[in-house]
Amino acid sequence: MKGSRKDWTACSLIVIYSIYHAIYNARLPLHPDESYYWLWSRHLDLSYYDHPPLIAYFIRPFTIFKTSEWTVRLAAVSCMGIAAMYTYLLAKKIFDEKTALYALLMLLSLPATNMGFTIVTPDAPLMMFWAISMYYGYLALREDTVGYYFLAGISMGLLMLSKYTSVLFLGSLVFFLLIKKPKKFLDLKAWGAIAVAFLLFLPVIWWNHEHDWISFAFQYHHGTSDTFHLRLGYLFTFLGGQFLVFGLLFFPLLVWGACRYRLFHRDFGQFYLSSFFLFPMAFFLYKSLFKKMSLNWGGMALISGMIICAHLIVQLNLKKVLGVGVALSVLMTLLIQFPQLFFLPPKFNMLNRLYGPKEAVEQLQPYIKPGDALFADHLRRASMLSFYTRGHPRVFIPTRTRFSQFNLWDKGVRFRGMKGIYLSKTPHEKELMKIFGNARLVKKEIIQREGFKKRTFYVYRVAPAE
Repeated sequence: MKGSRKDWTACSLIVIYSIYHAIYNARLPLHPDESYYWLWSRHLDLSYYDHPPLIAYFIRPFTIFKTSEWTVRLAAVSCMGIAAMYTYLLAKKIFDEKTALYALLMLLSLPATNMGFTIVTPDAPLMMFWAISMYYGYLALREDTVGYYFLAGISMGLLMLSKYTSVLFLGSLVFFLLIKKPKKFLDLKAWGAIAVAFLLFLPVIWWNHEHDWISFAFQYHHGTSDTFHLRLGYLFTFLGGQFLVFGLLFFPLLVWGACRYRLFHRDFGQFYLSSFFLFPMAFFLYKSLFKKMSLNWGGMALISGMIICAHLIVQLNLKKVLGVGVALSVLMTLLIQFPQLFFLPPKFNMLNRLYGPKEAVEQLQPYIKPGDALFADHLRRASMLSFYTRGHPRVFIPTRTRFSQFNLWDKGVRFRGMKGIYLSKTPHEKELMKIFGNARLVKKEIIQREGFKKRTFYVYRVAPAE
């Protein structure tokens, strides 16, 4: 069946956008977190300490034949491209092609989406399967067929394998059903979809069972405050950050539309979208009263948020808002992607974290001798050291740092008696002396690049005491 003109326009936008990012990504060094997830892909497991395993499974096939920044990030490009496609399809299914095209254009213009296409994290498969699950979930509830329920169950299961915040999808769905379709709680097809999702998630539960539930416990404490002491500063910071995530004009339009139209509670499709925007945002707004929330944590609400915005723009004929909003979002995206072209001071350069670790690893290479083991002070330095050293050798973390997957990989390793090179962000000589017996600072690296913050690293040679 031939697609319409708007369908072809949407496909072309997604393809061109994906190609652009694939090219752009090749020129940037890896973010340390990306190298950490790349390491997971070299040690495939049922799950990991920090997150479920799907990001590792996506990176692995792209890096079988060649490992580079470009191939690692193809996982992000593919996931976000598919997420954009399903956003378009969902908007088209609930509204029309015009609304769908507007929603796609707005989504692709946002800085948050652009970062999603560039930095490969568990948010990439999360966004993809959130969009797919919303699409098939809507069709299942509308058409009430076993096939759509089965597809919804599979996509929800893969969503749960992406990131633990996927539980908010189930919360949003329950919120919607309680108000619009309470009888669905007695529907065997709906429970069958949940059963399929649960079966796909079982490996993560089994892994946690085998590791004393450490991953579940870590993520719970990572996103939850130990006290109920109000921190209004965190709330206002999170709210202010949503102008960057949702767009300078689109976020206030969303808030105004939600208040003005009472979250579209009278219409099935509109309230379905609103539920998947309202529930995650309300959850993180509540959490931000007590603890600092990362802006990307609520990124899944972009899917429904942009569709709601597009519907408001079409219904109220706000073409100027669309044009100005997209232009502002594109400008902010360019400021992030090409900070040096705009002469931004280093403190406003959002690419700061991408520069420094790679150069530090490159500068320490001459100090590596045959038979040396490689060590670092943190999962980020350890991962970058492995990625940017020829042969991608194993790297150990012998010193005290936050618990990570490295603690599981290094379990049982006796560092006493080993020798090699140690990379750190701060001085560690005394601690290294206790661990190895001998530690000598061989270089203090100062990485300075115009337009970026100065970074300092320490390179030690460690060995057994003589």
